[in-house]
Amino acid sequence: MNAICCCCFVFAALSILLLCQFHHWDEGAARYYKCKQCPPGTHVKSHCNAERMTECSACPEAHYTEYWNYLDECQYCNVFCKEYQYIKHECNTTHNRVCECIKGHHLEFEFCIKHKKCSPGFGLKKLGK
Repeated sequence: MNAICCCCFVFAALSILLLCQFHHWDEGAARYYKCKQCPPGTHVKSHCNAERMTECSACPEAHYTEYWNYLDECQYCNVFCKEYQYIKHECNTTHNRVCECIKGHHLEFEFCIKHKKCSPGFGLKKLGK
């Protein structure tokens, strides 16, 4: 059983390594190199070549990368909370900012709309989101 678990772990680790690679065209050498991608929260500082592996650098403040990537720059945190919203999760190096409607409001086409009161004789069927 331990041998099977070990094999599964090795297979999973190798799969991640293979998926986290990309082909980079080196103008000077006029050829492609198989490079490693950078992990979430970082970007490519310098691409790999015959002498060195990919060099990654941390995302600066107000920037992020959510996935393994080969981006030259991190993405800007471009989500800003609007009226009747609050910050559910602040921007960090691996995720953009997430906003949510305040209590008593629901999201409709990017805007938080106040819940309507039921007419007399009617009640709530189910809570909205």
